[in-house]
Amino acid sequence: MIAPEPLLILSAGKPAWIEEYPRVLEKMGGMMKSWADERERLVQQLEQTQAYCSSLAFQVKSLQEENRQLVSALAIKDQERGRGSHTPVRHESMGSERVSQRGGHSDEEHEDDDSIKIMSQSSEMRGRWGPPVMLEPNLKFGQLEEEGEEEEASHVSAMRDGPNGETAPAEGEQPTSNPSVWVAVWKSPRQGMQIHGIDTTVSSQVATVCWDGSCDVFELEPHARGFMRSWKQPARPSSGLYAVSFGLKGEKRILATACMDSLCHLLSGEDGRLLQSLKGHTGEVNSLNFQRDVSGGLTNRLVSGSDDMTCVVWDVERGLPVQTLAGEHEEAVYGVKFHKQDACLVASVAFDRMGFLWDLRQKSAALRLEGHRDDVIGLDFSPCGKFLATGSDDSTCRLWDLRRTFTTVDELQHAMEVKRIAWSPCGRWLAAGSSDCTAYVWNTERMPCTLEGKLEGHTAQIFDVAWLPSSLGWASLVTASHDHHWIAWGPSLDDV
Repeated sequence: MIAPEPLLILSAGKPAWIEEYPRVLEKMGGMMKSWADERERLVQQLEQTQAYCSSLAFQVKSLQEENRQLVSALAIKDQERGRGSHTPVRHESMGSERVSQRGGHSDEEHEDDDSIKIMSQSSEMRGRWGPPVMLEPNLKFGQLEEEGEEEEASHVSAMRDGPNGETAPAEGEQPTSNPSVWVAVWKSPRQGMQIHGIDTTVSSQVATVCWDGSCDVFELEPHARGFMRSWKQPARPSSGLYAVSFGLKGEKRILATACMDSLCHLLSGEDGRLLQSLKGHTGEVNSLNFQRDVSGGLTNRLVSGSDDMTCVVWDVERGLPVQTLAGEHEEAVYGVKFHKQDACLVASVAFDRMGFLWDLRQKSAALRLEGHRDDVIGLDFSPCGKFLATGSDDSTCRLWDLRRTFTTVDELQHAMEVKRIAWSPCGRWLAAGSSDCTAYVWNTERMPCTLEGKLEGHTAQIFDVAWLPSSLGWASLVTASHDHHWIAWGPSLDDV
C-alpha cells in the first residue's frame, strides 16, 4: 500500500468550523453582555417599581392616618368652638385681605380656603403675641403685655432668673409695647403632594420638599408681604423626599435632601441641579441637618438619620462619610441634629422611643434619653446649648437639661401627636408641629413653660416648622403641612 503524500494532506487546509470558532465566541460574548445589560435594566426597573409601590402604599397609609387625625381634630375644634367666642380675625393671604370667624374650621374639600385663625390657651392670653424678633436677643420677641409697671418689672426680673437667662434683655431695657396678634400672612400655592420638610436661612430663603420628590426654594421679600419662587426641582415619582437642610459645598450654597432611595441628594442652591448623591445608608433617609456656626452661618458638615438605625456624619466637600453612629437605636432613626455650640456633639431620636447624645470623639453614645411612650420624631437644641427638646407621638414635647445627664425639666402636653420642632434663634420660643393641624408656640423663658398660642389654618397635620430672621419684619415662623401648603406667620396687618 502506498502512503499518501504529506503535501496533499496539508493542502487540504483546516476545517471551516475551526476558522469560524473565534468569531462564534466573540458573537456569543456580545450576546451574553447584552443579556446581562438587559437583566440589570430589568432589575433596576423592578426595584423602581417596588419603590414606587412602597411609596404609594405609604402614602395611602398616611392619608388614612391623616383622615383619622382630621376627624379627631375637627371634633376637638368643635368642642372649642362651642366654648369660645366668634371674634373676626383679619389677615392677608396671597396679597389680599380677608376676614374669618374665630372658631370656624375647614376640611379637605375647602383646604384652599385661606380662612386662618389663631387661638390662645385661655381668654386671658388671647391676642398677646409680640412683634417677631428672633436674632436680636436684646429685644423682646413675643413679650406679654403686663398690666401695670410693677407686674412688668416682675416679669422682666423673672426672665433674667429663668433657665434661659443668657437670652434675657439688657439692663434697663423696656418691654415691647403694642403686642401683635399673629396671623397667617402668606399661604403657598398648593404643592404636588404632602410637604414633609422645610428649612430657612438668615438671608430669608425658604426650602420645602414633598413626597413626590420635588424641592422648591422661595425668596422672601424683606420690604413687602410676598415671596418669589427661585426654582423648582421636578418631581421624581419613585423618590419621595423627607427632609431638607441648607448648607455649603466649598463656598457655594447647596441643599441636602433626605430621600427614600437611601441617598442624601445635594442640590445647587442657584438652580436646583443635582450635584451629587451621598451613598452610605442602607435604608430610607428620614432626617438630615447641616451644622450651623454660632452666628447661624452655613457649614459643610452634614449628619443624616435612616431606617437602617444609624446616623452618618458626612464631609460634603469630599462627598464621603467620615463617621457612622450605630449600635444604640433599635428602630428607624427619624430625627438628628448638630449641637449649636459644640461641633462634636450630635443628638438623635428614633421610633424606638429613645434619644441619644453622641460625642463624635468617642465610639459610643455619651448620654441616653428615656421617657417618651411612643415614636420620637422631632428634636432641637436650645441656642445656648444647655437644653434639648424632643417631640413625640405620645403627644408631648420634653425639655432635657444636658447639664444634669438628660434630666427632664418640663413636659409640654399637646392634644395629639407632636412632629418636628424648632427653637427660635433667640431661645425664648419653641414651636411644635402637631397632628391636630396646629402649630404650638411655647414660651421657654421660665419653667414650667407656658403655651402662648396655637396657630391654626392648615387642614392636615403640620410635620415641620422653621423660624425666619428678624430682619424680614413681616413674618417670623413657617409651617409645612400634609395639606400640600406651607404658611408664613407674622403680626397682623394693623401692627405693621
